[in-house]
Amino acid sequence: MRFLHACAMALFACALAVASSARADDGLRIAVTIDDLPWANLDPLPGEAAAPVPGHVAAAQRELLAALQAGNVPVVGFVNCGKLYAGTGVLPERLALLRNWRDAGIELGNHTGFHSDLHKVGVAAFEADARNCDADLRRWFPDAPPRWFRHPYLHTGLTAADKAATTTFLAALGERIAPVTVTASDWTWALAYRKALADGDAATQARLREAYVGFTTMTLRHFEIRAKRLLGRPLPQVLLLHASELNADAWPALVAALAQKGERFVSLEEALEDEAYKQPDAYFHDNGPSWLYRWAEAERQPWTFASGEPTIPGWVQALAATAPP
Repeated sequence: MRFLHACAMALFACALAVASSARADDGLRIAVTIDDLPWANLDPLPGEAAAPVPGHVAAAQRELLAALQAGNVPVVGFVNCGKLYAGTGVLPERLALLRNWRDAGIELGNHTGFHSDLHKVGVAAFEADARNCDADLRRWFPDAPPRWFRHPYLHTGLTAADKAATTTFLAALGERIAPVTVTASDWTWALAYRKALADGDAATQARLREAYVGFTTMTLRHFEIRAKRLLGRPLPQVLLLHASELNADAWPALVAALAQKGERFVSLEEALEDEAYKQPDAYFHDNGPSWLYRWAEAERQPWTFASGEPTIPGWVQALAATAPP
């Protein structure tokens, strides 16, 4: 059952009011980004036949966009343009789903057409996929060309040469790389939530929402502490989320919880004005961690720098493993 709780919305509005009155120099700032638009579990279609957008996806998107607009939280959404295609043709219903984001005031960035992993496909294929998505976004939204790029899997290159080549390529497109400092693995939570939705298990859905909000706030706190340890001061954080049913249902409670802790929501552009983000990304391993961990490695911090990051509870991981495709 999909709904927004009246009590959560009331808390949402109250907490945002408190956060909006916080001092501009309080140091607790966060930019929200959402990946895998128009929706996380909409896969590209290999055939030519048009498939309608599932009703539950359309309903969840309406719910999430309504909450985004109600909270007036700046968001940049990153698009996998290939999700809008069946064969070589664009599906009108999926394009309409993407247009809903723009109509809600969400700025759209490039996340490649088919979520291409630079570390697996190589520079040439990665650049081709990014170029095609850039062209799609410019054609679909000529009044708002993409300014931001988010690497799938946060894989930014295994070698200095690959990283330099793709960074130069993206700059030539007019797209700035959007780093991430806070990721709470919400895709795993979203899979577990999809399982509970499929089972019609309202009690587990509620349990997941509550646990997810607590986990995300604890994870944010972990990275805020690491920022102060590394930089000696607060850092405007960049939070990575995904377009999912979980975030549609949990958004008011999540944003209210963050606001109650004193977070001030800022645009991605404002967050990246901080000098720390001018540091080069000199990370060349086959995973995609927080930029704080990347900077820490560059400064030869001990491996214990990352210790203490919250881990997803086993019961959530078990549910996620049984989620429907």
